[in-house]
Amino acid sequence: MKICIIGSGLTSLILAKNLIKKNLYVDLIYENYQKEPTSARTIGITNQNFQFLKHLFPNLKSRSFSIKEIQIFNHNDLDSALLKFRSNKINQMYMFKYHEIYNYIINEFKNLKNLKKIKKNLKTLDLNYLSKKYDLIIDTNLQNKFSKKNFYKKIKKDYFSKAYVTIMYHDKIDNSIARQIFTKTGPIAFLPISNDSTSIVISHKKTIGDLDKSYLEKLVIKYNKFYKTLKFSNIQSFDLKFSLLKSYYSKNILAFGDKLHQIHPLAGQGFNMNIRDIKYLSKEIDRKISLGLLIDNTVLEEFQNRRKSNNTVFAGTIDFIYEFFQVESRAPKYLSKKLFKLLNNSKLLSRYSSIIADKGI
Repeated sequence: MKICIIGSGLTSLILAKNLIKKNLYVDLIYENYQKEPTSARTIGITNQNFQFLKHLFPNLKSRSFSIKEIQIFNHNDLDSALLKFRSNKINQMYMFKYHEIYNYIINEFKNLKNLKKIKKNLKTLDLNYLSKKYDLIIDTNLQNKFSKKNFYKKIKKDYFSKAYVTIMYHDKIDNSIARQIFTKTGPIAFLPISNDSTSIVISHKKTIGDLDKSYLEKLVIKYNKFYKTLKFSNIQSFDLKFSLLKSYYSKNILAFGDKLHQIHPLAGQGFNMNIRDIKYLSKEIDRKISLGLLIDNTVLEEFQNRRKSNNTVFAGTIDFIYEFFQVESRAPKYLSKKLFKLLNNSKLLSRYSSIIADKGI
């Protein structure tokens, strides 16, 4: 049995390693590796997804930074968190610099058996031809003619905002708390990646052109009550949009990864959705193998039947949280305090929220 994966992002590489571990043959078709040595991008991986990845990449933990607590603030009051998420048993999240985890995983692919790497122009791929050559094709890129024709219907939403990402360097502290501050112009996330550096993700309403670096730095300083002696790396930006594909597969070809679902980064859950998809697809393939059945498009049908509803509900929940806090940030301070005091005192709600964030729906 032979499987083709199209694309060279983190999701493609992790999926390829997972399938190879099952003694399946995988062809990885890519155009370029996505190495970004100066990137400010970071990735947060939930505890359960991190445990799954450790089985594939045993040295992953040495490249991570542990987040023990997550705090939510309103811009009106930076002295006390509206909500706190913490567990004495597990870390809330593991943070990675994107280029470090990517380069590590790329190196893990050297001399890997059952893997063939094929460099091609992804826009000119003939998937009708390839579909006869492979048992399954998993396309994380969707640039070719077949994928554009079959995977274009989607639920879409434009947040009319941009995300600005930078790394802030500061005095060394015990830096194990991630913080999200909801402001009138959008949320600002402080995501520790070491004891002396923190990833900053600023969601800001769109303006004509990118915001000036000095303005963004002043914005961070305005809402910072946690760090001293600040220096900033270069700032990167990207548009914020919401999208969910309506159809997950056609023939024996599956759309996958960020092209399948795109959500607001406020909860750091986009990549975690991809990992949950990999886990479910992996279980379905294991089930087929254990029963001695062919790995064919029935795997993709089962994947769509299960994951489409889960992904839709989860993505909708993240969107609701974003819209809720957009309204809440404009509410009077005394109303916010009363509401979140009630939520914070609800142990059931706090526990349920943590479970959803870690495991998904």
